[in-house]
Amino acid sequence: MAAISAAVDLKSSMNGTADPFDDPELDPVDFVNRIFPSEQQLSGLEPMLQNLRLRIRRVDGDILDAVRQQSSSGHRAKQDLDHAKTAIQDLFSRIRDIQAKAEQSELMVQEICRDIKKLDYAKRNLTATITVLRRLAMLVSAVDQLESMASKRRYKEAANMLEAVNQLSTHFDSFHTIPKICEMRGKIDTIKLMLRSSLFKDFEGLAHIDPERDSSAITAPLADACLVVDVLEPHVRDELLGEICNKEMTAYGQVFSTTGEVARLDRTERRYAWFKRQLRSKEEVWQLFPNSWRVPQMLCMYFCKITRAHLSQILDDNTTGAAAAAGGNIQAILLALHKTLEFEQELEERFGGQDAHHQEEEAGDDDPELSEATAASVRGKYERLRQGDETGGKSLPMAGAVAAAARASFKGSISSCFEPHLKAYVDLEERSFYELLDELVANETWTVEENRDAKVLGMAPELFLNIKKVYKRCSQLTRRETLFLLYQVFQKVLRTFAQKMVAKVPTPTAGMKPTDKDVCTICFIVNTAEYCRETVQPLGDSIARVLDKPFSDNIDMSAEEDEFSGVITRSLQVLVQIMDARLEEQLASLVKMSWSTIEAVGDQSQYVSTISSILNNFVPQIAGIINSTYFCFFCEKFIASIVPKVYQSILKCRRFSEAGAQQLLLDSVAMKQLLLDMPTLGGVLTSVPQSYTKMVNREMGKAEALLRVIMSPVEGLCDTFRALLPDSPPSDFKTVLDLKGLKKSEQSALTEEWSRRSGVATRQPAGMPKSAMNMPSMPTMSMPTMSMPSMSMSSMTMSSMRADALKSKLNFMRAAPDAGTADDKAKSSGSSIFNWSIGPGST
Repeated sequence: MAAISAAVDLKSSMNGTADPFDDPELDPVDFVNRIFPSEQQLSGLEPMLQNLRLRIRRVDGDILDAVRQQSSSGHRAKQDLDHAKTAIQDLFSRIRDIQAKAEQSELMVQEICRDIKKLDYAKRNLTATITVLRRLAMLVSAVDQLESMASKRRYKEAANMLEAVNQLSTHFDSFHTIPKICEMRGKIDTIKLMLRSSLFKDFEGLAHIDPERDSSAITAPLADACLVVDVLEPHVRDELLGEICNKEMTAYGQVFSTTGEVARLDRTERRYAWFKRQLRSKEEVWQLFPNSWRVPQMLCMYFCKITRAHLSQILDDNTTGAAAAAGGNIQAILLALHKTLEFEQELEERFGGQDAHHQEEEAGDDDPELSEATAASVRGKYERLRQGDETGGKSLPMAGAVAAAARASFKGSISSCFEPHLKAYVDLEERSFYELLDELVANETWTVEENRDAKVLGMAPELFLNIKKVYKRCSQLTRRETLFLLYQVFQKVLRTFAQKMVAKVPTPTAGMKPTDKDVCTICFIVNTAEYCRETVQPLGDSIARVLDKPFSDNIDMSAEEDEFSGVITRSLQVLVQIMDARLEEQLASLVKMSWSTIEAVGDQSQYVSTISSILNNFVPQIAGIINSTYFCFFCEKFIASIVPKVYQSILKCRRFSEAGAQQLLLDSVAMKQLLLDMPTLGGVLTSVPQSYTKMVNREMGKAEALLRVIMSPVEGLCDTFRALLPDSPPSDFKTVLDLKGLKKSEQSALTEEWSRRSGVATRQPAGMPKSAMNMPSMPTMSMPTMSMPSMSMSSMTMSSMRADALKSKLNFMRAAPDAGTADDKAKSSGSSIFNWSIGPGST
């Protein structure tokens, strides 16, 4: 039994179940083998079998009990189902009884209410008939009263009565086929025509009112007549306003025409003065009209429309006639445009905010507390509600002359006619700019005073100051096509200015060497071009903010920025060429030296000292004028230009002795130190940028690697050349053989070995570290420690100490971080000097 219990426990722990026989994947053979792993344990077989039989009997008993319980529970479930069916049938029978009783109750109610419904229909029809008859009587009485009031011109009472007639007539829209109603509608239309005729006759005398006399007897009835006009159809009000405005403008057309002395552009201001006097003289007359009619605004619109037509014709005549050739014609156009803009601004300030006030008045019509509302306001309210119902709640756009006046803006109402005729103004400004540019270039000294903070040529700020003046003047006149054309003129002038600066940059040639003054001039041109490049973008942004669309979307000054960037690049390239030209003679001295006759390494050669002197004289001039950014750019370009020439100069030399190669290596280390110190010459930069240091080490490392190849032993020369100069062409290998002074036979053997190795992949030479094979360029290396039998011990010690000192200084310079100077802002002033904002208070 102990074995069985152990097996059961083992199986339970493996499957995570309480009984191993509950596992559906139980393997009997495996289970038995686990219980009886050997023959000695078979003594417990009989007790185990008895235990299993006992468990089988228990399981059989449990199954039998479950079957019996299921049988009895199924019988009870069938009985419960039968009971439920019986209950449902009983419920359905009760529902049918209730439904039958409800139908009987409904029939009973219908019998009781049948007579009541007939009486209700009769009452409803009788009430509607009485209401219609009463309204008809009211309509007939109102029409008779309206006819009497219209004949007596009692406009105030007629306005209220006409409003009542209109409201009553709306109730008879569905009775339009009845003859009596048709007759009544015709009579109403006749009365309206009579009122319209009377109103127009009364308003005809409005043009003959003398403002200096008391005209209350005439204006009082007209104020009441306006109430009637409001009640009539909207087109009647538009026709009346059109008649009034046309009669008022008749006098304007008689005084000012498109011919004669009054048609001159310099007398345009008189037109506006005359109209303002007319408005002021009849200000009391216009007050008799309701504010919602906007009569003064309508008069201004008519005046602007007529004046625009007159000025358009005058401008066309001046443009095509002989007056166009006169220089004063453009000034007259600009003066007339300026006065026109002032007049439009006055009208905009006076009438610009009335549209919002009018909308507020319309919104206020929905106020439930309208105890003192006029008939016109009530009618307008319900008319808008009716239109909203017809359009599904959407508001209709305002119609008529008054609605147009409410939405109108006076900006450009007259001045827009000047736009097509301002091309001559743009041409005049363009000619003036080119004349100014030629004058500035001719008078420019191409130098800057030492006490000036901004080291920029004076012609650039002067040019931009004139651009700002012209831009501000034009933006006050127009902000559409003319200003855009003037922007294009600015672009052409700036590009021409850049071209003139490029033409002033001297280029070194065989017969002409630029002087120190020329170098300073080039540096000033660099600063001036940088000032212009930083200023053109704010200029473009300011013009884009002022211009109207779609012209503002086409503003782009990137081409002008690129133009001035090209001036900077060209000037720095010329500075590099000048520096190269001054060092050509020293590089030629390097080539001409007899390196094969040198027997001991001494101090640096004379050409190195001369190069140092040239750099100390030339570089501070540049560093003291241009800013640090362009100075670093110049230094990098100079390194990229001069170091390859040093490399080629070494290849052009004749045979080297061992001491000669070491001497040239010492000179190259000295030259590298000079180049590393170059950014700090003049005290502009306090430290050398890391990128510049890496560039010098990389480029000069090639020349040092070439000298190390020359000093290397003949054995393994091919491997050394491939390791130190992996990117050099095969011709350089042949030149190295010549520089080493090898015999023809030795050169032939090495050339053959080189050719043989060139046909296969480069492999690591024996005795050389793997890192030397993979290095892309030669870094800074220590002085070689090979034996030199021809050199004395003292000279060897001296050269070693000198090389160590140069190495220490070189390592110190490599660690110097990038640095700038505080004087850069003073050397090249940016756009902060020039404020492009156009607005109140700007200058």
